[in-house]
Amino acid sequence: MPRFVSNSRIERHSRLERGPWESRREKQMENGRLRKRKSKKVSEKKMTPDEWDEIRTKELKRQFAADGNTRCEGQLDEYCTPDDYLTFAHTLKRRHIHTEADKRNCALLCRTCHLKLELMGEARMKRQIEKIIERRVFRLAEAEAA
Repeated sequence: MPRFVSNSRIERHSRLERGPWESRREKQMENGRLRKRKSKKVSEKKMTPDEWDEIRTKELKRQFAADGNTRCEGQLDEYCTPDDYLTFAHTLKRRHIHTEADKRNCALLCRTCHLKLELMGEARMKRQIEKIIERRVFRLAEAEAA
């Protein structure tokens, strides 16, 4: 005697084949709560590591040395190492840097201060680095005036 399979078993089996995420997606589509998936935008050319090395070594290091910036500009806390492991901290994350001005808009920070700023979040990090850059510009303007 052949075994009869009920419709509920067939439905359950087809649901298991598709996976739980697909059935959830179908329900959301039926209820009108599902948003359309955003198409990925093709962004501008991203900065390659070789390009970054060239800008850093040929331009930024020379410019900062000429201005007399050879120490950490942040000095955010007592763990700051003013002249060890210096890095350039940009106002934007590297994946968002596209223009030439963005590439050069940075501050010279020690590793501890740079990490502390990175952990703050993007908007707060940008504000802090912009304040540091303003301080540097103000200090250089005072030095020229004197």
